[in-house]
Amino acid sequence: MGKEEEISKLRQIVKLHLEGDITDKTIPSWLPLTAPLIIILGIILFLFLPLFVPISCPYSMVLVITVTLYLTVIIGGLASIAYPIYRLVKARNEHLDRTGRMYILTSELLSQLGIGNPHEILRKAEKIRSMSSRRSVKLYVGLALLTGPFSYYIYYLLNKDISTHSHLEKDFIDTVNSAIKKLHRVLQINTNRLYVVGEKSLTKNIILTTLTFGAYSIYWLRNIIKDYNNHFKSHREVERQLIDYIKEAITLEKEETKYLNINSNKRYSKY
Repeated sequence: MGKEEEISKLRQIVKLHLEGDITDKTIPSWLPLTAPLIIILGIILFLFLPLFVPISCPYSMVLVITVTLYLTVIIGGLASIAYPIYRLVKARNEHLDRTGRMYILTSELLSQLGIGNPHEILRKAEKIRSMSSRRSVKLYVGLALLTGPFSYYIYYLLNKDISTHSHLEKDFIDTVNSAIKKLHRVLQINTNRLYVVGEKSLTKNIILTTLTFGAYSIYWLRNIIKDYNNHFKSHREVERQLIDYIKEAITLEKEETKYLNINSNKRYSKY
């Protein structure tokens, strides 16, 4: 395989890495708090609205104000339930698709460079890629709104997907790193930096949610968001190390490195 072809494949890997700036954005961990806050606001309005409406105000005007406020609270409450699920499912789909494609390219390039067992590395990359089938954002958001308790099953699936993905990913990175160590390379991948998500019990979480009249679901969803954010953040660092190693492996010259615009000290300084 010629150097131009190696650089072309590396360029594709770098492009996928840079896509992570968009696909792996941090999800605000306070989102689960918006729904209960809006519900509390609705209760306050229901209890105290009569105190703020003048007695002389026409009944029709009072009715319009009341309906408008309550509709605003209801719409806001539904949006606050739907939006965290929308963000998580979308992030799950984009992250799994992007990393699946990246690891397939990486395994192919490592095989062409004669690094590691090509069949083993490709097999593990294909396992990661096999998880990249998309879950329907519209379907999940719609079901969550129409059948509230279904949200808990969505939480379970979101946790299960990122947990399985991160464990497969850790196995892939460990395999690649073992191959690197056998070659006594200067650069290696710190596999301990990758945040591996543990799988949570659906039964346990539903019981706790029931016993706390739904309050535990806020904590449950917040933990899922934190797991996704931590995994995304650690993933960026592992990707950078992997690209740096591949750069060393194919011995890029300074001009080629500048052309690819992947100088670690500049491009990855924020990671």
